[in-house]
Amino acid sequence: MKREAIFYTILYSVLIFSQFASAELFIALPSSSTYNLGDSLNVNVTLTSSIKQSDFLKVDLMCADKPIEVYRSIHSLQIDEQKVVNIDIGIEPQIIGDLRGSCTVLANYGQDKISSRTFEISSEIDVDFDVEGVAFGPSETVKISGTAIKSNNEPVDGFVIVSIEGMNLTTNEIVKFGKFNISFVLADNSPPGSYVIKSRVYEKESDSVLNEGESSNVIKLKMILKELKLSLDSQSVVPGNDFTYTIHLKDQSGAEVADDVEVVIIKPDKTPFQKSLLKSGVQNKLSIPLNHTPGYWKIETKINELTDSKLFLVEELERVSFFLENNTLVVKNIGNVNYDDPLQVSIGGITELKEVNLNIGEAKQYRLDAPDGEYNILVSDGAEVKELGTTFLTGRAISIGEVGDF
Repeated sequence: MKREAIFYTILYSVLIFSQFASAELFIALPSSSTYNLGDSLNVNVTLTSSIKQSDFLKVDLMCADKPIEVYRSIHSLQIDEQKVVNIDIGIEPQIIGDLRGSCTVLANYGQDKISSRTFEISSEIDVDFDVEGVAFGPSETVKISGTAIKSNNEPVDGFVIVSIEGMNLTTNEIVKFGKFNISFVLADNSPPGSYVIKSRVYEKESDSVLNEGESSNVIKLKMILKELKLSLDSQSVVPGNDFTYTIHLKDQSGAEVADDVEVVIIKPDKTPFQKSLLKSGVQNKLSIPLNHTPGYWKIETKINELTDSKLFLVEELERVSFFLENNTLVVKNIGNVNYDDPLQVSIGGITELKEVNLNIGEAKQYRLDAPDGEYNILVSDGAEVKELGTTFLTGRAISIGEVGDF
């Protein structure tokens, strides 16, 4: 341990216990006002006496009114003799225990007593460090440089441990002449956010920590989008129903991220059907009308450089609608394929079959004839039966005649 230059400031006090007092004590301490664990405190006690005297010289280290005896010895003085007693007090944990803070040295010789000026005993280290940068990405290197000075203004020769809370990341290095430099690489799956980075500096003697100190700083870890994935609730959809899907977006840690994603729906003929900006992590619905083109449709998603796409099948749907207008039956193809099937038409309980051939979106009229009277009309395409109500028909016999396109 480097010793300070000794500049003695002499403080003394003379205590007289009787009119025949014969001895005086003087205490001289180094000029330093603060000492760290591991330092040596050099004390000079000067004894003088006007008579011949022999007694114990007892010296205590007093901190927070707790004395520790650091010296005891018999000293004899001749008349007018002066004696200087040099005492080295090792400020070590095994000597002073847990005493810290404001302290004095107390000397007793016979009936005489004197106390030194006040000084501090500390185990603290002032740690300061800088981080090269504020925000970092996964797998980037973080560089730190710092200083470590003890309370006695002496540079530290010891060790530093740097850790990042929440990352399970710790690394250490040697501190030399009060300085340290350290670097580490962030994990590629570290979650984004703000993290506290701590630097703990300490000095050791054998297996005991003498002095230590700590400081902290904050770094930010950027969010990097790593995965874009589409999930479909089903692989196909029947027109007239909703098709549902979800966009999943994840960062470097695998956590879900909510962000706007470009979405394009492409028809089987490769032309765009719909373009939109949708939130990730939310179930989205695509309404599929009855007349949507059958075949494989495609959903394409994109954010930054990440893309994903999925195919889904719009199934073929053969369906017609029908309604009655006076004595005319109107039939329209509302499905997504040509309709080429018979219709079953019931006129007053008598069933007739009519072959119907309609292109997508095409409609035709069919005239209903029957002997004069009111008739209840029912129509069925094989999948459902629909009652169209009653109408007044005329004619000689029940028949269905095609009027033409509508």
